Amino acid sequence: FSAIGSVSFSCALNADEISVASSGAIMGLFGAKMSEFLMLMNFRTKKTMSDEYYTKQIILMLIVSVFVCIFTLFPFVSWAGHFGGFFCGFTIGMLLFSRKIKSSGDRKLWIGSGLVLTALLLMTIVSMLVEANPREELGDVCNYYEEVHLEGYDCYCLF
Repeated sequence: FSAIGSVSFSCALNADEISVASSGAIMGLFGAKMSEFLMLMNFRTKKTMSDEYYTKQIILMLIVSVFVCIFTLFPFVSWAGHFGGFFCGFTIGMLLFSRKIKSSGDRKLWIGSGLVLTALLLMTIVSMLVEANPREELGDVCNYYEEVHLEGYDCYCLF
């Protein structure tokens, strides 16, 4: 799901750019883990590790997330793909990790919030993709890359 969100956000928000957005799927794993950490901190749960372990994991995850976000400054790396993957992973993580919550009321609240956020996310993705208008010249990938790589680029497209 995070890969779909990553590519969708990348296509919708950066319609005039070509990017891979595969790292956005990895950001989805960070988003899912972040939802698990928020759940563990805010609800009484069936913890399998100590609080110190979870604190270290949060710090490590934040450091790696910042490091990955720095890569969005490079060409062909989509910040929108990273954001879309993270947010999709977060919403799905809310649903997947909710079984650890002890209180059934809190569990229902967390699952309901996850379902609402997932539905809103899907509606947002669909509406953004409908509104996206990429440039005409992006239809010819070989020509696009020849313009980007001015020196001796040979296109071997199979189209």
